[in-house]
Amino acid sequence: MPKILLVEDNKDLTTLINVSLKQDYAIDIVHNGGEGLECLRTGRYDVVILDWELPELSGPEICRQFRASGGTTPVLMLTGKSHIAEKEQGLDAGADDYLTKPFDMRELAARLHGCTAARLGATPCCATQCCFDIFRFAHRSRQAFA
Repeated sequence: MPKILLVEDNKDLTTLINVSLKQDYAIDIVHNGGEGLECLRTGRYDVVILDWELPELSGPEICRQFRASGGTTPVLMLTGKSHIAEKEQGLDAGADDYLTKPFDMRELAARLHGCTAARLGATPCCATQCCFDIFRFAHRSRQAFA
């Protein structure tokens, strides 16, 4: 069973996500950035769901530090930050995908499936590209294609 690290300070939301996904994923939940970074340093995860605004460390800062230390686990930013500049900032920090709140749980599940399938070798996606509806975006080259 794929393992998720969920770093989110909204406890109601973590409960909803956990209940919705627990049949398909093992989920570790932490509620602040410091704990999230520590879990990334000491644990093994197939995907990380990371909020932006967290106590102690922000989501982008966690992502930057994780990538700087060689971390390769796919990171999905799940945040209320919906402006294009904020999305660019999150992706530039090292996130592989970006989903804004409010969101549909089916979309989160689909994105997680894509990221974990890629990590487990089923199809290429999250490590180098993210998918937005019918388009894919290659982070490094900043190219979008259908």
